[in-house]
Amino acid sequence: MVETAKENRLDPFKYLVHVLATAKKLDLSQKDNVDLLLPENAPAECSVNFKK
Repeated sequence: MVETAKENRLDPFKYLVHVLATAKKLDLSQKDNVDLLLPENAPAECSVNFKK
C-alpha cells in the first residue's frame, strides 16, 4: 500500500490513515464501498502537493 500511495503521488502515512479510518465505517462486502479506498479516490488531503 505504501508503494502504491507513492506511485499515485499520495503521502503514504496520510493515505494509510485515510484507508484505516474509512474502512472501519464501511460495509466492505459491497464492492462500491471497497472502491472508495482506492488511491484514485483518496481525498486531496492525502496528496503530496496538498496545501491548506
